Amino acid sequence: MNSTIDSPPAPGLSLSASTNHPQTIVLQPYGDLTESESHHFRQTLEEALELAADNVIVDLLWVQHIDSQGIAALVSGIEKAMRLSKSISFKGMNHHTRFDMESEWERQRQIQFGTWIDSFKEDLEAFLVNPLQ
Repeated sequence: MNSTIDSPPAPGLSLSASTNHPQTIVLQPYGDLTESESHHFRQTLEEALELAADNVIVDLLWVQHIDSQGIAALVSGIEKAMRLSKSISFKGMNHHTRFDMESEWERQRQIQFGTWIDSFKEDLEAFLVNPLQ
């Protein structure tokens, strides 16, 4: 069953949901997620996050190209999901897109929180390497 959020999706964007207030919403953009499409995709993603009871899945299998504006839209979705205490996951993402998104996420995290260095105590790291000792 297909569902829309108040307005029809942009060309190249499919929204699937099982009820009016679904637990999970799946977005399936296709084609290019570039500057010309990213604004509408960002709005649709934000509306899906508000409508979904728990989580949103973005299936990127049919997306051929994502530019920096498309990456920014995906990162914006992560930030919105965090504010709403909801889950967002990305499926079918190619290696290049994943690298670009992780780089942008790291850049945004540094802007918001400053330099972030993950550190553990040596005994914790030793336990993780060999937990039986």
